[in-house]
Amino acid sequence: MKKTRFAPTPSGFLHRGNQFNANFIWNWAKSEGAILRLRIDDIDQSRFRLAYLEDVFSRLRDWGIQWQEGPLDATDFLQNHSQHLRLTRYSQALSAIREYTYACSCSRKETQQSEQFDGCPKRCREMALEWVPGQTALRAQLKQGNETWLRPDGEWESVERAAFVLDPVVWTREGLPAYHWVSIIDDLDMGITDVWRGADLLVSTGIQRQLARLAGFHAFEQIRFGHHALITDEFGNKLSKSVLSQNQ
Repeated sequence: MKKTRFAPTPSGFLHRGNQFNANFIWNWAKSEGAILRLRIDDIDQSRFRLAYLEDVFSRLRDWGIQWQEGPLDATDFLQNHSQHLRLTRYSQALSAIREYTYACSCSRKETQQSEQFDGCPKRCREMALEWVPGQTALRAQLKQGNETWLRPDGEWESVERAAFVLDPVVWTREGLPAYHWVSIIDDLDMGITDVWRGADLLVSTGIQRQLARLAGFHAFEQIRFGHHALITDEFGNKLSKSVLSQNQ
């Protein structure tokens, strides 16, 4: 049976873009007779607030979205579904990709400001640094070439390897699994077969497919990923929770 998911991040209040995505996924699930799972991505606690978490459930119910799997409310999520309850699982799975990784001392600020487009800003993969969780990050070295996959609607999509020239972080300097790694493991463990996400995550799909292949998680390559157009503001910019939340 097909299974899809809506995976918001409690880093701000949900907005029209999230509503469009949630409705798109829910309508697709109904038309395909698929199970809809609510998966809340809370691994990054830097901007997490309880109010944002509670807003997810409030907005989804206001929008009439009905999910069959996942947390019932904020309390249930924190007690039974938080990604921080699965840290051992993410850590154990890391052994599958460890031989393709290297330690990196670059900070998030250095990465964002750098014009270096080969691995990481300080070329850490050439320095043979020691990986010390909580002090250095762990990056995976990806290969060149296109990444192509089948969408839930039967069409094909692809992305150029050049679009993600920085090697992705799989374990952060803060000692936590990174978004891409968590997303791969969660989708596999939850039995997700089809994913609809915004076009801004096209590159993320390419990265996650390559990471999964390196790790030998071939079942992940069977997941169908589709990317829909984004809802933008009057200036054509993608709606941002970080900006909108400041006005709440």
